[in-house]
Amino acid sequence: MREALIICPQHDNDGKSLQHVKHYAELALCKAFGGCTVTSAKGSWVSPSGELVTEPVWQLVAACDANADNARKLESIAHYVGVEGRQQAVYLRYPSGDVQILDTHQAIAA
Repeated sequence: MREALIICPQHDNDGKSLQHVKHYAELALCKAFGGCTVTSAKGSWVSPSGELVTEPVWQLVAACDANADNARKLESIAHYVGVEGRQQAVYLRYPSGDVQILDTHQAIAA
């Protein structure tokens, strides 16, 4: 087994708590893989205007095997985090070690 990671912001762009999103993601990871660990962290990126943006996030880590079925489960949970949290993208690390910035902006627009 290897570790997989999904990053969930603690607030949406309007400052509203995403506790319910974290709760669902945590529950889904536990059901899919038998458990998970949640830690608080800070995420940063540079805005289009060149400003450093930093926000509190949760890191949700679960242990699982690197296979296509588990990748689909992780993508589904990360997709939920992005759409329900109204995020343009969600960081996902697969148990293989590969990472993806999952684009959820298209789903939100729809």
